[in-house]
Amino acid sequence: MSLTVACVYLQKGQLILSYPRLLLLDMTPIGGPAATGALKETYLSPWPEDALLHMSALSDDRFQIAAGTRAPVDLAKTTTPQDLVEAFRPQIVLYRPVDDVPSFHRFSMETIEAATARGTGLAVWLMDDWPARAGAGRSLPTELMKELATQLVGLVEKADLNLAISTGMAAAFRDRYKRDFEIVHNAVDLTIWPPVPDRRHAATDPFVIRYAGSLAPDTTSETVLTVARAVASLVDRGENIRLEIKTQAHWMNTQAGAFRGIKGVEISLADLAPAEYRDWLQEADALLLGYNFDETTKAYLRVSFANKLPELLAAARPILAVGPTELETIAYCRDHQLAYCVDHPEMEKIADAILALSSDASLRVTLARRARAHANEAFALGPARQRFVSLLNDIANDVSLPEEGFARENHVQLEECALVHQLYQPDNGAGGAPVMVDVGAHVGSSLAPFLRDGWRVFAFEPDSKNREGLMRNHGDASTLTIFDCAVGAEPAKSVAFFTSDVSTGISGLNAFHPSHKASGTVATTTLVRLIAGEGLTRIDLLKIDVEGHEHAVLDGLDFTRLKPSVIVAEYDDGKKSIAGDLRGAKALADRLQAEGYTVFASEWHPIEEYGGQHSWSRLIQMPADLPPKGWGNFIAFQDPPSEESLMKALRAVLRGGAGENAFGIGAVKTALQVGDPARTRSFYHRAATALIRHAPGVADALRPLARRLLGRA
Repeated sequence: MSLTVACVYLQKGQLILSYPRLLLLDMTPIGGPAATGALKETYLSPWPEDALLHMSALSDDRFQIAAGTRAPVDLAKTTTPQDLVEAFRPQIVLYRPVDDVPSFHRFSMETIEAATARGTGLAVWLMDDWPARAGAGRSLPTELMKELATQLVGLVEKADLNLAISTGMAAAFRDRYKRDFEIVHNAVDLTIWPPVPDRRHAATDPFVIRYAGSLAPDTTSETVLTVARAVASLVDRGENIRLEIKTQAHWMNTQAGAFRGIKGVEISLADLAPAEYRDWLQEADALLLGYNFDETTKAYLRVSFANKLPELLAAARPILAVGPTELETIAYCRDHQLAYCVDHPEMEKIADAILALSSDASLRVTLARRARAHANEAFALGPARQRFVSLLNDIANDVSLPEEGFARENHVQLEECALVHQLYQPDNGAGGAPVMVDVGAHVGSSLAPFLRDGWRVFAFEPDSKNREGLMRNHGDASTLTIFDCAVGAEPAKSVAFFTSDVSTGISGLNAFHPSHKASGTVATTTLVRLIAGEGLTRIDLLKIDVEGHEHAVLDGLDFTRLKPSVIVAEYDDGKKSIAGDLRGAKALADRLQAEGYTVFASEWHPIEEYGGQHSWSRLIQMPADLPPKGWGNFIAFQDPPSEESLMKALRAVLRGGAGENAFGIGAVKTALQVGDPARTRSFYHRAATALIRHAPGVADALRPLARRLLGRA
């Protein structure tokens, strides 16, 4: 099989992308309260957790790492950049250089040096023009500024991909650094922002303006305060106007005092869950976008672009934009007629604008409709995210895949369902959400990424201990249905079931290992019954791991009525005779091919000991000769991916298992010394953190309380 790599491919007319192992070096958390955190969440949230390692810093001597968006853990002070790169073996390093923590920047530069020496792709993402602040009278760490300003030129030159967040920034940086910059600004999913009508229902209702964001002295606070005073002046004139402000904990502590006592103004902590935040915006009569008029703000934000603008547009409310037109965000709103713009800092002019909006319903409707249409045209999430992942795919380095397969001592690991997750991203079409049926779900590692993406998952796990683990890991997921029966060719009320103290992964309907013991009986059902009972019109992925009974599971499926798009089924000829079914691996592959599937064998080295770590060898297309004592999983596609795409996805999901050949998140945990998650400031803070980590479903329901306990927005 050729090892040629293609970055993207088309399946049923849809762009499909793989997610290479990505090392993110960035100070702010993904999804955190900062605007950059929200932007990273927009683009990185679909990344498989074990393919994204995020390194950040709390201070000069406290670095942290996190798997995807999970809670970070402290990184040992003895860890070197070479340790980090060797353990994870990233295919891409994505660095957002900032001027906050000098030691983190130096560590990042050394990490980039170690990674690029191995051929790793490098992307640099500048989200604002912080270097411009050095000449605008702002006090910054002088040494770091000089060091970083010099290094930034070489860093941009060295990068395989440079990213900016606006047209103006890309042009300015192109002139400054003599390199091209791709534009990656924030995007919005319009499906979660339903259109809303004009909100003024009665003359007695107040006209409510809402602002969500920072109150930073060098970017926003002065203008937001001027708007507040303009509201107070209108209230004094008898106008029923109210300004509601939500901001992060830091700004509540440092800036809120200036707003308290101003007539018609309320200020509070930004403590809303995402859905509540969207409702809060859409229930306003107008939304405020404001920036200061001073030279520091102009230098800093001249070529930047507001991360919040796409969501304000999607909210379909009229926008009041106050700020200098030298800023790209304000100019963009003016040029596209997306907001009522005020480009002067005088309170009277702002008050006139508020009065004009509050008194003219047709103006509000026109602005709201125009904003919504522009959000759909220019900031739609799907195309933006696909382009971002495609850009990173273009620079991802290759993982060497030997033609003869990996040796046993390499301890390479592959989760076949993770490979499918990389390759197969179906639409939510007429048949509703994508569907996975997991027969032999164990504790849910295979179904996890699909559940995370909103698939409906039907999981069969007759082993009570495994089922407890499945419930513990995923039981609060609303799209997961768990069954305690087995699946076979015919329904039955009671069949013998065997478990093992050696391995929780080999429980089943037959005893093929000396450690197996009869542990009672279980009922069986069929896939035909599942389909009829749940009214399924599609199965996008059928996974079968039933210790020798794979044929029986397929016997209970009518392919003429419903044909799964992808099937992942274990094969192991060592279990077939004990299972009482002499149809083995070859017959299983032949059967799937006869149904029209293109079948690949994911081949593992023969098992040496159950309960230990097994070792993956290779992926080969059937028909092919399989070792007599081999085992693995067949991956069968109705619509096969291209060879290049399959290899690209395979490189992204392969993981090392032990020793010097280890790589991936698991290797980071074992090879690097990492501490516990950072201890928090109080019992309540620790309780909220634990709730979010271990019971995310409950945390979603209690998120306003959890956020208050965490002391953050």
